[in-house]
Amino acid sequence: MSNIANVFNPPTESKPVEDCLSCDVFNSFFLFAAGGYLASGKAITKDKKLSLEEFNKKNPVWWRNGIRGFGGVLIAYGFYRSYDTYESWKTSQVKKFNQ
Repeated sequence: MSNIANVFNPPTESKPVEDCLSCDVFNSFFLFAAGGYLASGKAITKDKKLSLEEFNKKNPVWWRNGIRGFGGVLIAYGFYRSYDTYESWKTSQVKKFNQ
């Protein structure tokens, strides 16, 4: 088969995906930080040049609550990822200890 055919039809090799503890910890930290930023409301601060009426027209209440709610979802997902990372780390430690 030619090299051009390999570009369009790459050989399928399935390699096992290994857990990366530092990647999972960073992922959880990032979810907490991004969620905290959005949930705090700092992403929707009022510009001093805008009047309150213009700010409310530009950022309606449903939008501000949606941003804060999405921040809460990210924080909750961060807790889930942290717990899942801890459980997988604990399982790997038990496997190392038993071998």
